[in-house]
Amino acid sequence: MPGSLDAGHLAALKQLWLLTYREASTLAFADAFRAIMLAFIIATPLVPLMRKVVAPKAPPADQH
Repeated sequence: MPGSLDAGHLAALKQLWLLTYREASTLAFADAFRAIMLAFIIATPLVPLMRKVVAPKAPPADQH
């Protein structure tokens, strides 16, 4: 039988760590997108309250 008991334990721990890291990364991305979604949900009703920007007036012809 190739390998030792310690090598098997290390290989199993490495696989568990990789699985945990992958799942944690997935949850972190999900949390980030949830925060972005909440920001858009809060900002969307505030759009009608924004003031309109008027075009700037043309400068007088003698100003230059």
